[in-house]
Amino acid sequence: MLEVTLRNPQADIPIYLPLMAEVTLRNPQAVIPIYLPLMLEVTLSNPQTDIPIYLPLMAEVTFRNPQADIPIYLPLMLEVTLRNPQADIPIYLPLMAEVTLRNPQADIPIYLPLMLEVTLSNPQADIQIYLPLMLEVTLRNPQADITIYLPLMLEVTLSNPQTDIPIYLPLMLEVTLSNPHADIPIYLPLMLEVTLKIHRLTSQSTYT
Repeated sequence: MLEVTLRNPQADIPIYLPLMAEVTLRNPQAVIPIYLPLMLEVTLSNPQTDIPIYLPLMAEVTFRNPQADIPIYLPLMLEVTLRNPQADIPIYLPLMAEVTLRNPQADIPIYLPLMLEVTLSNPQADIQIYLPLMLEVTLRNPQADITIYLPLMLEVTLSNPQTDIPIYLPLMLEVTLSNPHADIPIYLPLMLEVTLKIHRLTSQSTYT
């Protein structure tokens, strides 16, 4: 459910938007579609209406990983334009996101720059969301450079210049490390500590 609070000169109006995200991972090796529900609380500005609106949403997320196959359940937003079926009111919300994973089992360092593009589609309203980001994952491997598969749980917190938007959703992370000694994959269920930084793209912006 997506809970949106419309703020206008007269009243604060809650809006509940059921959201289902379709995540597609794209990298040089695989394309993996994933379906995942999320909980999102957003504050929008509505200058014209104080009527609650119910809008089911569909999100398509593209995750590009140039180094490894990493399926990640991760819908995020940066630029949002919401069109109200009861009133033609475009709304724009720039957002910033931080992702934190925690690993109670092992420290395994690995660095994976990723690119994420998000397009949110609503059958009742035109809502486009585009999110370019860079994801840096740090793993520490106490054994060796080997193939490791990591199922994870993710807690995402979106920070908006206009409001704070917490999102809680599960994450499955699959990381492949090269093994210089043998071609034997090892499967390790772990919890990692990951820092995800999102940067808005402009004609002159760069990733850091």
